[in-house]
Amino acid sequence: MTNEKDGVQKMRPVCVVCSEVYASARRRAGYRLCMVCGEEAARTERKSWTVISTYNKGAYQFVTTSAAAQTLRETNPKDPRWVND
Repeated sequence: MTNEKDGVQKMRPVCVVCSEVYASARRRAGYRLCMVCGEEAARTERKSWTVISTYNKGAYQFVTTSAAAQTLRETNPKDPRWVND
């Protein structure tokens, strides 16, 4: 989509998912999705990971869906549950 201003045509950013026009400032910030599609993509992405503390006063650990079972079995070093599998 173009917008004529002062005789100059400027391209308006278009969402790659729904093809709606969105704010130029959002495109300059590096986003390729409109607010609605971006929100949905963020919710989907957020469901695929979490951060846990491996044990009391332990460091935080990033856990993805594929590694969750193994990581959560190993969260307590005083109770090695993974040894009995």
